[in-house]
Amino acid sequence: MTPQAVNAVASVDRAFLFIFGVSAAMLVLITLATIYFVIRYSRQRHPVPADFDHNLLAEIIWTVIPTLLVLAMFYYGWQSFSALRGMPEGAMEVKVLARQWSWSFTYPNGRQSPELYVPVGQPVRLAITSTDVIHGFYVPAFRVKIDAVPGMTTQAWLRADQPGDYDIYCSVYCGLEHARMLSRVRAVSPQEFERWLVQAPDQDGEAIARREGCLACHSTDGSILVGPSFKGLFGHQTTVLDQGRPVQVMVDAEFVRQVLADPSRRPTQGFPPVMPAYPHITPEQTAALVEYLKALGQEEHQH
Repeated sequence: MTPQAVNAVASVDRAFLFIFGVSAAMLVLITLATIYFVIRYSRQRHPVPADFDHNLLAEIIWTVIPTLLVLAMFYYGWQSFSALRGMPEGAMEVKVLARQWSWSFTYPNGRQSPELYVPVGQPVRLAITSTDVIHGFYVPAFRVKIDAVPGMTTQAWLRADQPGDYDIYCSVYCGLEHARMLSRVRAVSPQEFERWLVQAPDQDGEAIARREGCLACHSTDGSILVGPSFKGLFGHQTTVLDQGRPVQVMVDAEFVRQVLADPSRRPTQGFPPVMPAYPHITPEQTAALVEYLKALGQEEHQH
């Protein structure tokens, strides 16, 4: 069983185990009762069937007992639902942005990360949205699963009670690289979290590419994903569609800037035009990305 990393987990598991236990018991009881009645009241034993129209005791039993069981299921289910949906006071808010095909987490001080860092013992409120299609924010270890919907903000919360790494998945099919839309929750001590939070994020090109989700669609080893591989791309000719016509262009710094600003204007031929714009990328970050692509461009060109 997945480690109980959040205090709401016990409530969810309790509801699941109760409903599963009742269902299993009812399955066994009904199966045995059916077998008993088939044998006990077979035509061979009773060639002339008895004639009766009701049994008050049986009617009371099969009405009252299922009602009590359903009410108990509702009680446990409501407890787990309230534990997951009731936002605790004093929770730190983290904005969660889903996009094809990566996650981005923004903290109160503006720091961004492709992974969700949380301090152990402190509740974290998640404000979740999407830039393109519907995604599903799913963390099995925390029993958290909620849709990320364009144009609206959904909410969830979690609290890690022990340090560790916990997988994040997208639970709603969202396109070609849905299966690669992965991240993780990193639960660390409060002291380590504070050090990480105030630490300046890495500004080298590779770190920026990871943080912005570029590597979810562009490989660095020559393999083809949703977009062209970064390996051997910079400094070489590539074919783009300019108003539907194929045009050969040089992949240089200006090309990178244009693609980041408006990728749909001249998409690369042979690849779906699904790349979002990155208007928030600063000139300094663009320059770092260019240097990163230059380094990869020096490797053998594969297109």
